[in-house]
Amino acid sequence: MSEDGGNSEFSVIPDDVAALGKYAYDLAETLRSALIDAGREVQAVTGKDWSGAAATSFAEGWAETQDGGGKIIDALTMMASTLGVTAKSYVAQDNQFAGEVSSLDLP
Repeated sequence: MSEDGGNSEFSVIPDDVAALGKYAYDLAETLRSALIDAGREVQAVTGKDWSGAAATSFAEGWAETQDGGGKIIDALTMMASTLGVTAKSYVAQDNQFAGEVSSLDLP
């Protein structure tokens, strides 16, 4: 069991946060490219000659897949951006604090 409160430490390594943001962005771009490629392949296979109930059902499923994939990609892109901003904020705060501490007139 864990205890509430206590002496929990929290630390952030800005370079690691920025690296995670870059990884999330790169992953989003890879997924975006894969979704576009898959869309082209689906279009090539189904084309305009395929019709009927199966074609309609497949088209609806593919539309849902594209929509869901797009939402995941957008979320990853936003997370990547947020992680990058967070890393920069930590560095700025750390630098500001270091400047304030170094300017203290201590005996």
